[in-house]
Amino acid sequence: MTQDDREAGSPAGRRPAANDFARMNWGDLSGFLAVAGELNFTRAAATLHITQPALSVRIRRLEKNLGVRLLERSTRVTTLTAAGRVLKDWVERTAQGWEQVQREIDEAAAEPPEPAVPLPRPAARLDVCGPEPRLVLAPLVRRFTRVLWTWGTAPAPRVLANRLRSGGVQLGLWYRMPFTEPVDLRGLETALIRQIPLAVELPAGHRLAAADSVELAELAGEAWSPGATDQERALVEWACVHLGGFQPRLLEPGDDPAETRRMVTAGRAVGFAGPLTGSAPAVVRRPVRGAPQWAAYLSWSVNTPTGLAHQVLTTLRAEAETAAPAEQGRRAEAVQRNPYRSRIASQRYATASCDTAR
Repeated sequence: MTQDDREAGSPAGRRPAANDFARMNWGDLSGFLAVAGELNFTRAAATLHITQPALSVRIRRLEKNLGVRLLERSTRVTTLTAAGRVLKDWVERTAQGWEQVQREIDEAAAEPPEPAVPLPRPAARLDVCGPEPRLVLAPLVRRFTRVLWTWGTAPAPRVLANRLRSGGVQLGLWYRMPFTEPVDLRGLETALIRQIPLAVELPAGHRLAAADSVELAELAGEAWSPGATDQERALVEWACVHLGGFQPRLLEPGDDPAETRRMVTAGRAVGFAGPLTGSAPAVVRRPVRGAPQWAAYLSWSVNTPTGLAHQVLTTLRAEAETAAPAEQGRRAEAVQRNPYRSRIASQRYATASCDTAR
């Protein structure tokens, strides 16, 4: 074992491979940075709004991927190893650089485009912070045929609020979850779309598909599809730990929000349901018993026409109200057409679960 290995606490002979770095994510790095700043796991977990066991999982995963020990822990004190000090400096520099890039991106997004020809219809931009942005925009495109819609996504509600204030975005749809930090909404108009029960999506042949509702503890040991955004991944980790009492087994996240549903449809995983849209025919949505609710909000800038904002709000409220009944009607109609479908779906799910376990 070399001197560097002894200082860093690295297992002898262990060196990270190229794919180890590819598996690292900013959630693990930000968790390490919080611990490195506080030198206390309890305080660091509180600043991140996660549990101490969940934070410990992130640190162990990061150390495993890097092949070195980053922290020395005892019952009374936590200290950084030599490798930990190097990583802390790098993460701090990277975070500062990312903040600068984010400011430049927000400034660029706020600059109105210069069309080559005058647009024949008034344009409006809706940005979404949360899952299923295309599905949310679809009813607006159908309803407001004289408006030229564009859309984008925001990584966090605070980023969306800044875009609205800068004038680059007229309307913003975002969600408040039980663990969501307060959002600065000064200078914006905001209205509640709907309080939405927390629900899970299950393959049609899942053992709990016939239940009216589920306890999260009943899904311990299942593979979970974490979604495409950090906010969706945080929801899975928070809900499973706080409401179910277990650490979720997460699959690799996909870049496309639709990938989450494909994993569930194929029987490879379970996941949390999108808040404003119905489920696919091969997927069932079941509410989680005793869980706090989502809250969906629409915010808009003072420069957005009030009439347009209120009409969009009315449309989204109606879409949220009809999503669940429409899903139930499609599922009942499908069962009537094919009474053997439930049995076939159960067989497919059982086969997929065995393959995943292997």
